[in-house]
Amino acid sequence: MLKKTDQLLALLLVLLAFVQPVLGVFSSKAMTVLMLLAALFGGWTVWQRRDEIGSPRRTLLIMSTFFGWVGLSVFWSIDPDRSQSTLLSLLVLAGVAQLLFWQSRLSRREEADRILYGLSAGMLVALLVMVFEVLSAYQLTRLARGLAWDDIINIGFGGLNVAAYLKNGVVIAALTIWPVVAWLWLRRWRFAAIVMLLLLTSVIFGTGHSTALLALAGGFVCGAAGLLLPKTLPKLLIVLSAGWLMLAPVVLQPLVDHIDLSAESGNTRTLPPSMIGRLVIWDFVLEKIAERPLSGWGLGVSRSVPGGDEKVDVTYFSAGGDELILFTDFRLPLHPHNQVLQIWLELGGVGAACLALSFILLVWRAAGRVRSQILSGADCAGLTTAMVFANSSFGLWQNWWIGLLALTMLWHGLLRPADPESGPPT
Repeated sequence: MLKKTDQLLALLLVLLAFVQPVLGVFSSKAMTVLMLLAALFGGWTVWQRRDEIGSPRRTLLIMSTFFGWVGLSVFWSIDPDRSQSTLLSLLVLAGVAQLLFWQSRLSRREEADRILYGLSAGMLVALLVMVFEVLSAYQLTRLARGLAWDDIINIGFGGLNVAAYLKNGVVIAALTIWPVVAWLWLRRWRFAAIVMLLLLTSVIFGTGHSTALLALAGGFVCGAAGLLLPKTLPKLLIVLSAGWLMLAPVVLQPLVDHIDLSAESGNTRTLPPSMIGRLVIWDFVLEKIAERPLSGWGLGVSRSVPGGDEKVDVTYFSAGGDELILFTDFRLPLHPHNQVLQIWLELGGVGAACLALSFILLVWRAAGRVRSQILSGADCAGLTTAMVFANSSFGLWQNWWIGLLALTMLWHGLLRPADPESGPPT
């Protein structure tokens, strides 16, 4: 009976791995559900092999520093109810992510290979679906959402930007591609790995997703460097990430101050609207960080910060000399569109320091145990890609984003038992 249960759960994990990138094309929110299902399917394996985990006290002690500060922030939060609900959700998702981490460590080579095979097959299907969507003017998206041509043409006059529906799917693919490429390379299916990278690149160009293009390019460069410097580059990226977490407001403040967004400057005519929107938000967020630099405003309260619901007009001068409105937006719509600034805004410098310290202590030893060039390259590429998205898009506490990161961590972790050179998990 136990053997049949093991086989069934293993099959379900393979199916989940296949479904994740495909479902991500149409529903980013499904990542949270898939994360919970992965923990449910893999929890039996973790329970059976719990003696191999070792004591979790070190991990709990490290994370208690950050989560202790997060819990304290509820007491001075400007929106305690929102902080409490965010804290509860975060604790649950962090526990599930830890379970997925253990699952990746305890998986055997044959199990890991089957799951990564399913993930690779799903990635290929997802990429082909996205290529079809771009070439067919998003026919599947239009059918699924009941959109007629009148709904999407003439975007400048109120129509929907149908390409936006696919962009979260591109983000999911950009993060999932690296463990897939690494596994295919280990299996010597290198032509397939190259084809998948080319397909993803073509989809990114087809959707006009500039952030994803930057993330993919950064991932490729750092991944290649990780292949050449497998022992040093992962640790260097860890230090740089933690350093950026501490220094981002100091670095971004003069940059934001330097770029003039007045109509007279002409910058509003030349800069991409998405970049202008980010600069408007970051200028406001940096002002609010300066008001509470140590404690922050409270966990999850970005949308409640005073003044964030005020609207500003971004204007430009037409060829005839008339000042026209380019767009109008809130000073802080929902979240800062920069997760490092969000940490500073909500949890202050103390919270940023606690998270930076926890990040270094948790992943430093793991980075030191990487002995395979392929694993080093995949990890460096994945971390770089995640950091690009984290510093330009999405709210830090969005459940689907946390679910995606947790699943990505699982896929990267499964590379270790799947790689003969990496040795047994330690």
